[in-house]
Amino acid sequence: MARPTIKDLAAAADLSVSTVNRVIGGHSNVREVTIEQVRRAAENIGFYGLNAIEDRLKNRLSRYRFGFLLQDSSGDFYTGVGDELKRHASNYSNAIIESEIEYMKDLSPESVSESMRALGEKVDALAVVTAQHPMISQAIFDLREAGKPVFAMISGLSSSCGAPYIGLDNWKVGRTAAWLVSHVSKRDGEVAILVGNHRYRCQEMNESGFRSYFREMAPNVRLLEPQSTYESDAIARDVTERLLDRHPDVEAIYVAGGGLAGVIDSIGRKRDPGQVCVIGHDMSSAIKRGLVNGLLTASIAHDIDRLASSTIEAMFKSISEPVEGVKLDTVLPFYTVTKESL
Repeated sequence: MARPTIKDLAAAADLSVSTVNRVIGGHSNVREVTIEQVRRAAENIGFYGLNAIEDRLKNRLSRYRFGFLLQDSSGDFYTGVGDELKRHASNYSNAIIESEIEYMKDLSPESVSESMRALGEKVDALAVVTAQHPMISQAIFDLREAGKPVFAMISGLSSSCGAPYIGLDNWKVGRTAAWLVSHVSKRDGEVAILVGNHRYRCQEMNESGFRSYFREMAPNVRLLEPQSTYESDAIARDVTERLLDRHPDVEAIYVAGGGLAGVIDSIGRKRDPGQVCVIGHDMSSAIKRGLVNGLLTASIAHDIDRLASSTIEAMFKSISEPVEGVKLDTVLPFYTVTKESL
């Protein structure tokens, strides 16, 4: 088969030969959209000069540095989120984006706000997973005043912060968890709720949606007062063991925040698989084992590929196309994982 010519490339790109020649020659008076049009055509027909065209486009692209503050990487959920953020940043087609990702062990407002300020000095835009707190709000305000947009990933912040939210509709997530409990549990018994930290607005809305479903659809179910795991698997393990001892007939446990691996471990030691309906969030190796072993009924999870791509896109738009008063919130779909869907 003959090697494609410039004339073939021009036809594939639906442009004139002279325009394609200007692209290949690196003329400065060619728009980026036209270079991209030629690049796509060159890729489609296997044009020999594809690398040169890609270099022309790359040299025209703006360069940005994005920062991400995620939670402790000892669990593989946030490691997975970080990996996807890096991948989407490096493969982003509209700009050259360098990503800097930090994993926070200390989740106190003092430590998180300090980390936000420190990383904010080095990047053009910042995304963070954090709880609501006045110190966090002040850090966001100061960064915005310095021209550094801040985004809230996974857990939203109050509208007064001005940090666009990228994550799930957590009220809907909570109602979905309640629907699962009501359809899996065998009778209208006691249902426990475990929350990591109520200052995480995602967890607050998870619980709110969960309760609203039962008020409306299953008022005879007794919802126990929520207990906190403080985002710790070890604490969640202890809390669950005490819960099962004090409430031997508990029908279901909804883990609205962190600590799910600890809950699964405790259920495995205190109950037979399937004896208690357990609903949690997201996906990790421990959660997969819990599903396979029948200790976890279902997990409501983020699509972390979509989460990462939406975050990168929103951060890019906040810098390249800033429009006052336009909200950049992105509500993402979620999916439910069971043993049979793995």
